[in-house]
Amino acid sequence: MSTPHRQELLDFQMNDSNFMKMIWMSQSLAKKLHKANRSAMTAVMAFTDLDFTVSPEQ
Repeated sequence: MSTPHRQELLDFQMNDSNFMKMIWMSQSLAKKLHKANRSAMTAVMAFTDLDFTVSPEQ
C-alpha cells in the first residue's frame, strides 16, 4: 500500500466514523427529547390535579 493510498483510506475511515457518531448522537438526542416531553406532560398533569384539589386557603 502506497503512502497516498494509505492516507486516503485513513481519511475515508475517519470520515465514516465521524458520520456514524453524528447519526448516533442525533438519534440519541431525539429519544431523549421525546422522553423529556412525555415527562413534562406527566408533571403538568400532576400539577393540574394538585392545583384543583387544594383550596386557595391551603
